[in-house]
Amino acid sequence: MAIDVSEDLDQAGGYAFIDLGRHSDRPFEKISIRRLDAEPRHLGVEDWQPEVAWLEPRSIERRALSTVIRIGPEIVDRIEELVQIEIVAEGDHSLGVVTWPAITPSPGIDGSLSLQGTGKPTPSLVAEGEAPSAESRPAEQEPSEPIVAARPPAVLDNAVQPTAVAPRRRAPLWAAAAIVLVGVAGAAFWFVQQTPHPRPRPEPETPRSPVSAGELTQKLEALLQRAAPPAALMGIGSEALAAGQPAVAFRAFEAADPYANPDAALQLARIYDPRISDDGRRAAAPNAQRAISYYALWKNRSAAHTTELKALCSASASLVAGNDRLAAACRD
Repeated sequence: MAIDVSEDLDQAGGYAFIDLGRHSDRPFEKISIRRLDAEPRHLGVEDWQPEVAWLEPRSIERRALSTVIRIGPEIVDRIEELVQIEIVAEGDHSLGVVTWPAITPSPGIDGSLSLQGTGKPTPSLVAEGEAPSAESRPAEQEPSEPIVAARPPAVLDNAVQPTAVAPRRRAPLWAAAAIVLVGVAGAAFWFVQQTPHPRPRPEPETPRSPVSAGELTQKLEALLQRAAPPAALMGIGSEALAAGQPAVAFRAFEAADPYANPDAALQLARIYDPRISDDGRRAAAPNAQRAISYYALWKNRSAAHTTELKALCSASASLVAGNDRLAAACRD
Protein backbone atom coordinates (compact mmCIF):
# COMPACT_ATOMS: atom_id res chain seq x y z
CA MET A 1 0.00 0.00 0.00
CA ALA A 2 1.04 3.61 -0.52
CA ILE A 3 2.16 5.88 2.29
CA ASP A 4 -0.52 8.30 3.53
CA VAL A 5 0.34 11.61 5.22
CA SER A 6 -2.49 13.37 7.08
CA GLU A 7 -2.72 16.34 9.42
CA ASP A 8 -3.17 15.79 13.16
CA LEU A 9 -6.46 17.67 13.59
CA ASP A 10 -6.22 17.53 17.40
CA GLN A 11 -3.45 20.14 17.22
CA ALA A 12 -3.58 23.78 16.08
CA GLY A 13 -1.01 23.01 13.37
CA GLY A 14 2.47 21.65 12.81
CA TYR A 15 1.69 17.95 13.50
CA ALA A 16 0.97 15.10 11.10
CA PHE A 17 0.63 11.32 10.88
CA ILE A 18 2.60 9.18 8.41
CA ASP A 19 0.65 5.94 7.86
CA LEU A 20 2.92 3.37 6.20
CA GLY A 21 -0.10 1.25 5.16
CA ARG A 22 1.71 -1.82 6.47
CA HIS A 23 4.00 -2.96 9.23
CA SER A 24 7.69 -2.13 8.80
CA ASP A 25 9.95 -5.11 8.15
CA ARG A 26 12.49 -3.87 10.69
CA PRO A 27 12.11 -1.98 13.99
CA PHE A 28 13.37 1.61 13.95
CA GLU A 29 13.42 4.70 16.17
CA LYS A 30 14.54 7.45 13.77
CA ILE A 31 13.73 8.43 10.19
CA SER A 32 15.35 10.43 7.40
CA ILE A 33 13.34 12.86 5.23
CA ARG A 34 14.73 13.20 1.68
CA ARG A 35 13.34 15.40 -1.08
CA LEU A 36 13.63 14.06 -4.62
CA ASP A 37 13.22 17.29 -6.59
CA ALA A 38 16.25 19.38 -5.59
CA GLU A 39 19.58 19.53 -3.79
CA PRO A 40 20.40 19.63 -0.90
CA ARG A 41 17.96 16.83 -0.37
CA HIS A 42 18.25 15.75 3.30
CA LEU A 43 16.20 17.48 6.01
CA GLY A 44 18.41 18.30 8.98
CA VAL A 45 17.87 19.81 12.41
CA GLU A 46 18.01 23.39 11.06
CA ASP A 47 17.45 23.19 7.29
CA TRP A 48 17.94 21.07 4.16
CA GLN A 49 21.52 19.78 3.94
CA PRO A 50 23.65 17.52 1.71
CA GLU A 51 24.38 14.99 4.47
CA VAL A 52 21.93 12.41 5.76
CA ALA A 53 20.31 13.36 9.08
CA TRP A 54 18.32 11.01 11.31
CA LEU A 55 15.32 12.68 12.97
CA GLU A 56 13.39 11.36 15.94
CA PRO A 57 9.58 11.33 15.48
CA ARG A 58 7.20 12.28 18.29
CA SER A 59 5.92 8.70 18.39
CA ILE A 60 5.88 5.43 16.41
CA GLU A 61 2.68 3.45 16.95
CA ARG A 62 2.29 -0.13 15.78
CA ARG A 63 -1.42 -0.53 15.07
CA ALA A 64 -3.38 -3.61 14.00
CA LEU A 65 -2.71 -3.35 10.27
CA SER A 66 -0.11 -0.62 9.94
CA THR A 67 2.68 1.38 11.54
CA VAL A 68 1.86 5.08 12.10
CA ILE A 69 4.56 7.69 12.69
CA ARG A 70 3.61 10.99 14.35
CA ILE A 71 5.85 13.97 13.52
CA GLY A 72 5.99 17.54 14.85
CA PRO A 73 6.76 21.10 13.71
CA GLU A 74 10.50 20.43 13.37
CA ILE A 75 9.60 18.37 10.28
CA VAL A 76 6.15 19.57 9.17
CA ASP A 77 7.00 23.31 9.10
CA ARG A 78 10.00 22.73 6.79
CA ILE A 79 8.37 20.78 3.95
CA GLU A 80 6.50 22.56 1.17
CA GLU A 81 3.31 21.29 -0.41
CA LEU A 82 3.55 18.92 -3.45
CA VAL A 83 7.24 18.07 -2.87
CA GLN A 84 8.20 14.46 -3.62
CA ILE A 85 9.50 13.07 -0.30
CA GLU A 86 11.20 9.74 0.38
CA ILE A 87 10.95 8.50 3.97
CA VAL A 88 13.79 6.23 5.08
CA ALA A 89 13.99 4.32 8.35
CA GLU A 90 17.13 4.13 10.43
CA GLY A 91 19.54 1.74 8.74
CA ASP A 92 18.77 3.14 5.28
CA HIS A 93 15.60 1.08 4.89
CA SER A 94 13.29 2.94 2.49
CA LEU A 95 9.69 3.16 3.73
CA GLY A 96 8.39 4.68 0.50
CA VAL A 97 7.82 7.88 -1.47
CA VAL A 98 4.92 10.30 -1.01
CA THR A 99 3.80 13.64 -2.45
CA TRP A 100 3.61 15.94 0.57
CA PRO A 101 0.08 17.31 1.15
CA ALA A 102 -0.98 20.73 2.43
CA ILE A 103 -0.58 20.75 6.23
CA THR A 104 -1.27 23.73 8.49
CA PRO A 105 2.05 24.96 9.97
CA SER A 106 2.47 25.44 13.69
CA PRO A 107 1.03 28.66 15.18
CA GLY A 108 3.39 31.62 14.94
CA ILE A 109 5.61 30.14 12.24
CA ASP A 110 5.06 33.32 10.19
CA GLY A 111 5.16 35.62 13.24
CA SER A 112 4.07 39.12 12.44
CA LEU A 113 6.42 41.99 13.01
CA SER A 114 5.82 44.10 16.08
CA LEU A 115 4.28 47.44 15.26
CA GLN A 116 6.39 50.49 15.94
CA GLY A 117 4.69 53.37 17.74
CA THR A 118 3.88 56.36 15.60
CA GLY A 119 3.89 59.83 16.99
CA LYS A 120 0.43 61.32 17.62
CA PRO A 121 -0.28 65.05 17.46
CA THR A 122 -0.71 66.67 20.85
CA PRO A 123 -4.44 67.17 21.44
CA SER A 124 -5.60 70.75 21.47
CA LEU A 125 -6.71 72.14 24.80
CA VAL A 126 -9.71 73.76 23.10
CA ALA A 127 -12.38 71.53 21.57
CA GLU A 128 -13.13 71.97 17.90
CA GLY A 129 -15.86 74.55 17.30
CA GLU A 130 -15.54 75.96 20.85
CA ALA A 131 -14.48 79.53 21.29
CA PRO A 132 -11.24 79.91 23.21
CA SER A 133 -11.66 81.03 26.79
CA ALA A 134 -10.45 84.30 28.08
CA GLU A 135 -7.55 82.56 29.79
CA SER A 136 -6.38 80.99 26.54
CA ARG A 137 -6.55 84.28 24.64
CA PRO A 138 -3.52 86.50 24.82
CA ALA A 139 -4.09 89.44 27.10
CA GLU A 140 -4.94 92.57 25.20
CA GLN A 141 -2.40 95.25 25.73
CA GLU A 142 -3.84 98.38 27.18
CA PRO A 143 -2.88 101.53 25.31
CA SER A 144 0.00 103.07 27.11
CA GLU A 145 0.24 106.77 27.80
CA PRO A 146 2.12 108.75 25.19
CA ILE A 147 5.76 108.95 26.02
CA VAL A 148 6.96 112.49 26.44
CA ALA A 149 10.49 113.02 25.30
CA ALA A 150 12.67 113.97 28.21
CA ARG A 151 14.00 117.43 28.00
CA PRO A 152 17.63 118.08 28.75
CA PRO A 153 18.07 119.70 32.14
CA ALA A 154 18.67 123.36 32.10
CA VAL A 155 22.24 124.28 32.51
CA LEU A 156 22.79 126.35 35.58
CA ASP A 157 25.14 129.18 35.39
CA ASN A 158 27.08 128.16 38.47
CA ALA A 159 27.00 124.39 37.78
CA VAL A 160 30.27 122.59 37.55
CA GLN A 161 30.85 121.47 33.97
CA PRO A 162 32.07 117.85 33.58
CA THR A 163 35.60 117.48 32.42
CA ALA A 164 36.11 115.89 29.05
CA VAL A 165 37.13 112.20 29.24
CA ALA A 166 40.10 111.25 27.15
CA PRO A 167 39.23 108.61 24.48
CA ARG A 168 40.47 105.04 25.11
CA ARG A 169 43.39 103.86 23.15
CA ARG A 170 42.64 101.11 20.65
CA ALA A 171 44.28 97.73 21.13
CA PRO A 172 47.35 97.30 18.99
CA LEU A 173 46.88 95.43 15.66
CA TRP A 174 49.05 92.50 16.69
CA ALA A 175 46.67 91.63 19.54
CA ALA A 176 43.70 91.51 17.15
CA ALA A 177 45.66 89.38 14.70
CA ALA A 178 46.55 86.95 17.50
CA ILE A 179 42.90 86.53 18.44
CA VAL A 180 41.98 85.82 14.81
CA LEU A 181 44.75 83.24 14.50
CA VAL A 182 43.62 81.46 17.68
CA GLY A 183 40.07 81.26 16.31
CA VAL A 184 41.24 79.89 12.95
CA ALA A 185 43.43 77.28 14.68
CA GLY A 186 40.53 76.16 16.87
CA ALA A 187 38.23 75.82 13.86
CA ALA A 188 40.85 73.80 11.98
CA PHE A 189 41.37 71.47 14.95
CA TRP A 190 37.60 70.90 15.23
CA PHE A 191 37.34 70.15 11.50
CA VAL A 192 40.17 67.61 11.68
CA GLN A 193 38.51 65.87 14.63
CA GLN A 194 35.19 65.66 12.79
CA THR A 195 36.62 64.32 9.53
CA PRO A 196 36.47 60.49 9.51
CA HIS A 197 39.84 58.91 9.03
CA PRO A 198 40.06 56.01 6.60
CA ARG A 199 40.31 52.69 8.40
CA PRO A 200 43.13 50.40 7.42
CA ARG A 201 42.01 47.56 5.20
CA PRO A 202 41.92 44.21 6.96
CA GLU A 203 44.52 41.70 5.98
CA PRO A 204 43.10 39.25 3.43
CA GLU A 205 42.40 35.87 4.92
CA THR A 206 44.70 33.16 3.81
CA PRO A 207 42.62 30.65 1.83
CA ARG A 208 42.40 27.28 3.51
CA SER A 209 44.17 24.59 1.61
CA PRO A 210 41.83 21.78 0.48
CA VAL A 211 41.95 18.48 2.28
CA SER A 212 44.48 16.18 0.67
CA ALA A 213 43.69 12.77 -0.76
CA GLY A 214 45.86 11.18 1.93
CA GLU A 215 43.88 12.73 4.77
CA LEU A 216 40.57 11.74 3.22
CA THR A 217 41.81 8.20 2.60
CA GLN A 218 42.83 7.89 6.26
CA LYS A 219 39.37 9.03 7.35
CA LEU A 220 37.73 6.53 5.00
CA GLU A 221 39.92 3.64 6.17
CA ALA A 222 39.07 4.45 9.80
CA LEU A 223 35.36 4.36 8.99
CA LEU A 224 35.68 1.06 7.14
CA GLN A 225 37.65 -0.54 10.01
CA ARG A 226 34.95 0.22 12.54
CA ALA A 227 32.11 -0.71 10.15
CA ALA A 228 30.65 2.77 10.13
CA PRO A 229 27.04 3.19 8.92
CA PRO A 230 26.34 4.19 5.30
CA ALA A 231 25.49 7.75 6.36
CA ALA A 232 29.07 8.29 7.58
CA LEU A 233 30.48 6.86 4.36
CA MET A 234 28.24 9.14 2.30
CA GLY A 235 29.45 12.07 4.37
CA ILE A 236 33.14 11.38 3.66
CA GLY A 237 32.24 10.90 -0.01
CA SER A 238 30.59 14.32 -0.18
CA GLU A 239 33.59 15.86 1.59
CA ALA A 240 35.93 14.27 -0.93
CA LEU A 241 33.93 15.66 -3.87
CA ALA A 242 34.02 19.14 -2.33
CA ALA A 243 37.81 18.85 -1.92
CA GLY A 244 38.27 17.78 -5.55
CA GLN A 245 39.21 14.19 -4.69
CA PRO A 246 36.73 12.11 -6.75
CA ALA A 247 38.70 8.87 -6.42
CA VAL A 248 38.24 8.83 -2.64
CA ALA A 249 34.58 9.76 -3.09
CA PHE A 250 34.12 6.83 -5.49
CA ARG A 251 35.46 4.37 -2.87
CA ALA A 252 33.22 5.83 -0.17
CA PHE A 253 30.08 5.59 -2.32
CA GLU A 254 30.87 2.00 -3.30
CA ALA A 255 31.40 1.08 0.37
CA ALA A 256 28.00 2.60 1.24
CA ASP A 257 26.38 -0.21 -0.85
CA PRO A 258 24.44 1.27 -3.80
CA TYR A 259 22.09 -1.74 -3.76
CA ALA A 260 20.81 -0.76 -0.30
CA ASN A 261 21.48 2.98 -0.40
CA PRO A 262 19.79 5.08 -3.11
CA ASP A 263 22.12 8.03 -2.47
CA ALA A 264 25.19 5.91 -3.12
CA ALA A 265 23.68 4.55 -6.34
CA LEU A 266 22.83 8.06 -7.53
CA GLN A 267 26.34 9.40 -6.84
CA LEU A 268 28.02 6.48 -8.61
CA ALA A 269 25.71 6.85 -11.61
CA ARG A 270 26.59 10.54 -11.88
CA ILE A 271 30.30 9.72 -11.81
CA TYR A 272 29.86 7.48 -14.88
CA ASP A 273 27.17 9.59 -16.60
CA PRO A 274 28.72 10.98 -19.84
CA ARG A 275 26.27 13.91 -19.80
CA ILE A 276 27.90 15.34 -16.67
CA SER A 277 31.08 17.23 -17.56
CA ASP A 278 32.15 18.19 -14.02
CA ASP A 279 35.81 17.18 -13.77
CA GLY A 280 35.62 17.48 -9.99
CA ARG A 281 33.57 14.29 -9.77
CA ARG A 282 35.17 12.33 -12.64
CA ALA A 283 36.76 9.38 -10.83
CA ALA A 284 36.36 7.04 -13.80
CA ALA A 285 35.99 7.26 -17.56
CA PRO A 286 32.47 8.14 -18.76
CA ASN A 287 30.46 4.97 -19.26
CA ALA A 288 26.77 5.21 -20.17
CA GLN A 289 26.25 1.47 -19.64
CA ARG A 290 27.46 1.61 -16.02
CA ALA A 291 25.52 4.81 -15.34
CA ILE A 292 22.30 3.22 -16.63
CA SER A 293 22.90 0.18 -14.42
CA TYR A 294 23.25 2.32 -11.28
CA TYR A 295 20.22 4.48 -12.13
CA ALA A 296 18.16 1.34 -12.79
CA LEU A 297 18.85 -0.05 -9.29
CA TRP A 298 16.22 2.33 -7.89
CA LYS A 299 13.97 2.69 -10.94
CA ASN A 300 10.33 3.36 -10.02
CA ARG A 301 11.34 3.60 -6.35
CA SER A 302 13.10 6.96 -6.50
CA ALA A 303 11.94 9.85 -8.65
CA ALA A 304 15.48 11.17 -9.09
CA HIS A 305 16.83 7.83 -10.33
CA THR A 306 13.86 7.29 -12.66
CA THR A 307 14.13 10.76 -14.20
CA GLU A 308 17.88 10.51 -14.82
CA LEU A 309 17.50 6.98 -16.20
CA LYS A 310 14.93 8.06 -18.81
CA ALA A 311 17.04 11.04 -19.87
CA LEU A 312 20.23 8.97 -20.24
CA CYS A 313 18.42 6.19 -22.11
CA SER A 314 17.07 8.76 -24.60
CA ALA A 315 20.53 10.26 -25.04
CA SER A 316 22.05 6.79 -25.58
CA ALA A 317 19.41 5.35 -27.91
CA SER A 318 21.88 3.67 -30.26
CA LEU A 319 23.73 1.99 -27.38
CA VAL A 320 20.49 0.79 -25.78
CA ALA A 321 19.13 -0.58 -29.07
CA GLY A 322 22.04 -2.98 -29.42
CA ASN A 323 22.05 -4.27 -25.83
CA ASP A 324 19.13 -6.33 -24.54
CA ARG A 325 20.09 -5.84 -20.87
CA LEU A 326 20.21 -2.07 -21.24
CA ALA A 327 16.97 -2.08 -23.19
CA ALA A 328 15.29 -3.96 -20.35
CA ALA A 329 16.67 -1.49 -17.80
CA CYS A 330 15.39 1.45 -19.84
CA ARG A 331 11.87 0.09 -20.24
CA ASP A 332 9.21 1.41 -17.84
